[in-house]
Amino acid sequence: MTARVTRSCFLALLTLVPWSWCAVGEATPVETLISSGAAYDGREVTIRGEVIGDIMERGEEYWVNVLSSEGAAIGVRAREDQISAIACSGDYFHTGDLVEVAGIYYRYAKRFGGETCIVADEVKLTRPGTEVSHPLSAGKILISVLLTLLSAAAAAFMKTKISPAAKT
Repeated sequence: MTARVTRSCFLALLTLVPWSWCAVGEATPVETLISSGAAYDGREVTIRGEVIGDIMERGEEYWVNVLSSEGAAIGVRAREDQISAIACSGDYFHTGDLVEVAGIYYRYAKRFGGETCIVADEVKLTRPGTEVSHPLSAGKILISVLLTLLSAAAAAFMKTKISPAAKT
């Protein structure tokens, strides 16, 4: 009898261990949410990623797109007080703020027109964004000028070689 109780307690403990790891803030990859969305629908998740694009106001909430390090993005609905720390969105000239978002994942949120999104309970800024420079090297400038001159010379050469019969 005690062996059976011990075994049952052990099995119960084993099933709770993965949930306790998730409770500590283990992030769910956005790719997993997209590929296995039904398994996470309506459940609490935590994601990490870079804020990208525009932060859009939607009534009393805001829509923020978060790009994971693997390259998948998901929309996050949040209140203004939750996103007030976000100062930089990623674009060509910036790396956006890195955030950690905890909230409820909706595979098909009827409330938002069927969008896949996370409704945030908490948004934490983990690292501020930075500017990105895109310097143009002298070699690329030189090659561009040479190719432009070469194409202009080729066009002029082709124009002088047009036969009189083709001009009609």
